[in-house]
Amino acid sequence: MSGTRVGLVCGYLDPTRDGVADYTRRLAVHLRTTGLEPLVVTTYEWARAAGEAAVGVTERWDVRGVAAAAQALRRLDLDLVHLQFAPSVFGSSRAVGLLPLFLPTRIPLIVTLHEYGVWSGHGRARRVRSALWSAAERRGY
Repeated sequence: MSGTRVGLVCGYLDPTRDGVADYTRRLAVHLRTTGLEPLVVTTYEWARAAGEAAVGVTERWDVRGVAAAAQALRRLDLDLVHLQFAPSVFGSSRAVGLLPLFLPTRIPLIVTLHEYGVWSGHGRARRVRSALWSAAERRGY
């Protein structure tokens, strides 16, 4: 295949038990029929479980793991990265939200928000979270 290489980032890759993982798998199948070259990327552990259907890019999704994943994504020579943003599929870590900061700007990034309400929250820090989220949205994340 010589189509556009699309990296589909999904932290927890068990389509039989997780809706985001199932969505990612189905999206990869559909993109392939359109001539694109999708590549599902996840942790090393889940990539081993998925076999040839996925590539591992990190051990975990904390800040260090996200930085390692970004390095691996750069090496994969992707034309586009599509992040399946749902903290639950990244071990409830929100660090994956930092991925845009670690990727080179030459790689377009698409983010699908599967759990948007997680960021609204309650308490004193709500205004700070809301301001950070709005700033990220304005920058195109």
